[in-house]
Amino acid sequence: MTLYEVLQVSETACPEVIDAAWKALLKLCHPDLHPDMDHRVAQTLNQAHDILSDPAQRNQYDTQLAASRMTPQFTLSAGGFGLSSMNSFVIFERPFGR
Repeated sequence: MTLYEVLQVSETACPEVIDAAWKALLKLCHPDLHPDMDHRVAQTLNQAHDILSDPAQRNQYDTQLAASRMTPQFTLSAGGFGLSSMNSFVIFERPFGR
């Protein structure tokens, strides 16, 4: 899942759309407003917003995202080794060493 998918916006979304999506989604799952909601969901939304709302970080993320879509990845499955195209990032870890 990409950070764009986390915020449910297109990869060409302008900063205002990213901010609006982040605020709307955060209202739906913020742990202070919904105590039964896992706090990691809000953390993930915040992380996606932090990266996509900063032009330099967004540019770096977009570059890495594009490269990952073009780089074949070896996978191990029940049927043996396979070759696939990685098209997602792990969003629960801070990219770019932050």
